[in-house]
Amino acid sequence: MINKILICGFGSMGRKYYELLRLNYKNIKIGLLRQKSSDEPFEKRSVKTFHTLEDSLAWAPNAAIISTPAPFHLKQAIFYAQNNIPLLIEKPLAVDSQIFTACKDLKLLSENIPILIGYVLRHDPAHNQIKKYLRDGKIGKIVDASFSCGSWLPSWRENQDYKKSVSARKQLGGGVLLEMSHELDLANSFLGKIDIKHAIISNSNLLDIDSNVEDKVQISGLSKDQVFVNLNLNFCTKPTSREIIFRGSDGLIKWNLTKGKLIHVNASHLETVKTFSVDPLYRLNSELKHFMKCCLKQEEPIVKFQDGLNVLNQIREIRLLNQ
Repeated sequence: MINKILICGFGSMGRKYYELLRLNYKNIKIGLLRQKSSDEPFEKRSVKTFHTLEDSLAWAPNAAIISTPAPFHLKQAIFYAQNNIPLLIEKPLAVDSQIFTACKDLKLLSENIPILIGYVLRHDPAHNQIKKYLRDGKIGKIVDASFSCGSWLPSWRENQDYKKSVSARKQLGGGVLLEMSHELDLANSFLGKIDIKHAIISNSNLLDIDSNVEDKVQISGLSKDQVFVNLNLNFCTKPTSREIIFRGSDGLIKWNLTKGKLIHVNASHLETVKTFSVDPLYRLNSELKHFMKCCLKQEEPIVKFQDGLNVLNQIREIRLLNQ
């Protein structure tokens, strides 16, 4: 039975998890691990607030959601996993400079403790529909795949100066590679872990952020089945555009994530269109429901620790290619 859930960090993602839990799981008590106290309304309710790992553990949570900045994920995850507490770790798993620590300290724990990595797009029903199309050979042999996502960082978070956000600060895990790693995870999910062959990362100077924070990246790779894979990611363009295309010997699949539209075109040019919700809270709530089942050992995590580690390995390879 799950009656207490701890949320670590109360930035934009922590707040979303808090609101979903408060709205949909009224019988579950919520605890918050924060660096400092505040006068926000929830602190006047029956919500426990903690400022140390030890104090939060004494509250005896049944599960923990780690939504602090990426550099803090590992320390918190290891602490709670060592105390047998199931975890939902917001993406990315950590920052790529911590990759060897991640391998050593958390992988073994993940074999016995449910650990779900928060790549929320895996919980979009369009993701499963695409996997079915590919599995059923709907476009024949896959020849190439492209993943593109362009957005404007200043519009990401309301009422927050983007220059002070996690995304803009290298020391907090900012930059396109970590902040927009969803596409790398999706490529791995659809095609198996991608072998990175070439990558270019740079700062466009279009945003008022540190010059060592990359705001655009182009990546080329190859799947185990010799599918050409290209990724083009940035947070310095507008309007927002997000699309995935698979081209095959007998058709094409196109997923427009901003419009929630999935298109399949067969070899005879017959087009089938499916429409899905674009509400991010819909996906997040699906992820949360899945996490609850993982905590109860009713389901295996859809996005495992190893999946998160694969993305970190790829990001490290991309950085090495640009040294």
